[in-house]
Amino acid sequence: MNENINNNDFFDVSFKEIFASANKHIIKILSLTLVGALISVIYSLTIPEKYVSQAISVQAEISNPSSVDSTGGLLQIFGPQSKSSTEKTLTILKSRSFFRNFYDDNQFLFELMAIESFDIKNNTYKVNDRLFNQNDNTWIRKPSFEESFRVFNEVFNVSSNMVTSEIYTSTKHVNPVVALQWNTAILAKINQITKEKQIIKSSSAIDYYKMQLNNENSLAVKSVLMSSMAKELQTIATSNVTDEYSLEVIDPPFLPERSSEPNNAVISILGTILSFVLFFTYFVFSDLYKSFNRKS
Repeated sequence: MNENINNNDFFDVSFKEIFASANKHIIKILSLTLVGALISVIYSLTIPEKYVSQAISVQAEISNPSSVDSTGGLLQIFGPQSKSSTEKTLTILKSRSFFRNFYDDNQFLFELMAIESFDIKNNTYKVNDRLFNQNDNTWIRKPSFEESFRVFNEVFNVSSNMVTSEIYTSTKHVNPVVALQWNTAILAKINQITKEKQIIKSSSAIDYYKMQLNNENSLAVKSVLMSSMAKELQTIATSNVTDEYSLEVIDPPFLPERSSEPNNAVISILGTILSFVLFFTYFVFSDLYKSFNRKS
């Protein structure tokens, strides 16, 4: 029972005693807080700066040839089909199969996995020498696909606004030029992949229609087959008109002039506050604990 009473007495401390104790150690608290602030500033300056290049795109109408079909074109343009196409594009961009196109590019993999920091003044990289040998430009240990894919997801972000159907892509790197090149390459690759798939699909459909025409005697069926073949030919022709088959870039990727991270000011302020709270608590509670022991 006496032990419980003593514990309650320890926590029954007035603000006057707390401020008295803080005032006694104010010089130590402020001095150590200043040291903590300086450490926070130095730490924030050692973190490599990273730059983000962003772009805004919309689903290209050409990627949905059936949207101009006479059988309900308005419904397909303004209805759920547009949303489905956007979601399909987002799924492709986030997929492992899409990243495979970049993983097999040795320059891209070097920029993604081997580079630790970038000296923008001297245009030189600091490379992880445990992974990459700069002397002969070879991998000491080539990162695995899954390892690289996880890092890629940290530096590449894609999202959409389902109301406006806008698609936002952003890439992050210590070199602003690389951030720009990556975003540009990703948009070009998604358009290339979807266009090639559609051309292959339409070509296969045309071959099938040709085969059916040779085996069909009904004029009505032949007419339907010829109409379907004409649509597939139109799809191929339209696909070759532009490189923006899947995504039409509204606001192209830009070269970032300012780093997006780290936020040196926030790190320094939080480090200073944390140091003050830590040392204030330490000195005040040490005094109170000693005072309590003397009383008991």
